[in-house]
Amino acid sequence: MKRLALGLVGIAMAAVIPAKNVAADVNVSVTVPAPAVAVAAPAPVVVPPPLEVQTPEMVVVPSGSAYVYMVPNVYGVYFYNGFWFRYYNGIWFRSAVYNSGWVVVRPALVPRVVIGVYPEYAMYLPVGYYRIGWGDFHHHWRDWGHNHHWHHQPWFKREMRRDVRLDRQRHIQRDRNTWHRDPGKRPAGYQPKAVAPKPKSSGVKKTGPGAVKKTGPGAHKVAPSGVHKTGPGGTRKAGPGGAHKVGPGGPVNKPAPGMAPKTPPRGGQGGGHPQTPPHK
Repeated sequence: MKRLALGLVGIAMAAVIPAKNVAADVNVSVTVPAPAVAVAAPAPVVVPPPLEVQTPEMVVVPSGSAYVYMVPNVYGVYFYNGFWFRYYNGIWFRSAVYNSGWVVVRPALVPRVVIGVYPEYAMYLPVGYYRIGWGDFHHHWRDWGHNHHWHHQPWFKREMRRDVRLDRQRHIQRDRNTWHRDPGKRPAGYQPKAVAPKPKSSGVKKTGPGAVKKTGPGAHKVAPSGVHKTGPGGTRKAGPGGAHKVGPGGPVNKPAPGMAPKTPPRGGQGGGHPQTPPHK
């Protein structure tokens, strides 16, 4: 009986001890999801639509001593030194082929001779301006640039004149002002530039050292203390009381109320200055 009791106690202890060890080895972990970070999606770039004409005639326009080719009657399509450039909605694009594969390019990577030509320039050329065939253009544009071929043509010489180009630019600027007022007349791809607001004036205009001209409500201060210098040592003070100081040590001529000021005789005593002619 005693042995049976000891056996039951041993079995009970064996059952309790593993249970404690198991309980000690249990590791309860709770996974907390990380907060979602909002990432702003980049603004989509509007790829310019395909051009309607697949094999257009070309025109050559001067930009310094370089030849820049453009598509006539189309806004902002250029060809220079083997690459096509397109200015559309205020963004520059570049491609190795015409009318496809446009990729955005930074303005710093666009040749200056291209940026120097108005995007509308090919839309304002004279009616008789020479057109270059598509095939002729692709076969000879390298030779034309190397030999300065177009410099010998009379219509190109006229286009190189500064007065002609300035007149063309003035015409473009006038039409741009119209496009700002009437969006319906803008060519495809034209993007007006935002005009910065003019800074507000503080109402104070400084006209000289120490002189302040106040344009708002208040007094009109011409100079500090109301003193105007007329010569070395001589001042004219137009302060309260109407006193006028003529020179060093001179008398003060202060008119009495209701009476005209008394002028000392010419050449007399009193420190008066002799009159001088208005022009010497």
